[in-house]
Amino acid sequence: FLADLRANINSNMLSMVQANLEEKVAQRAVEQSNSAQVGTDMAAFVMNHSPQNFIQYVKQTFGEDIPDEAALSLYNDLQNGKLKMPKVTISDDGLEGSYAGYNRETDSIQISPTLVDQAQTDPMAAWKLRVAMNEEIGHFIDDQLRNKYSNIGSRPGHADAAGDEGARFARDVLSAASDEQLA
Repeated sequence: FLADLRANINSNMLSMVQANLEEKVAQRAVEQSNSAQVGTDMAAFVMNHSPQNFIQYVKQTFGEDIPDEAALSLYNDLQNGKLKMPKVTISDDGLEGSYAGYNRETDSIQISPTLVDQAQTDPMAAWKLRVAMNEEIGHFIDDQLRNKYSNIGSRPGHADAAGDEGARFARDVLSAASDEQLA
């Protein structure tokens, strides 16, 4: 069951990410490999949580204000490959020196072209790209929890989780992926 779940999540997430990549992004092998890795990272992460543990994790990472039903719906969509991933573009627009950023208005993740270019030949830059992608997915998930799976994001003071939820998410997803690789 777990192997089938993992294959389903990997396949669905990878195809969603790749289907939304712009032409210049799709031409860069490093971006495709990192998109595949993000799908693998998330699959390992979801597989390591029961529904109840996932709800608890969501509240710790994205805020106690997230309704249980929203977390459970996200969990189910992740398991079933139904979460539509944001579009990924390579652009410095709006990044202000950062490696990456999530834009809620366009539902897209922007990645620094410099980082993508460096990641083609530098393993440390490839790791930074993987971390950046997972961090921005964390911001995307926070937005989904607050504005798609619930309406809590429309309340004053609830538009975004406190602190850097993207960094917390990336840390936890990559930790789960490392644990899975070591097992």
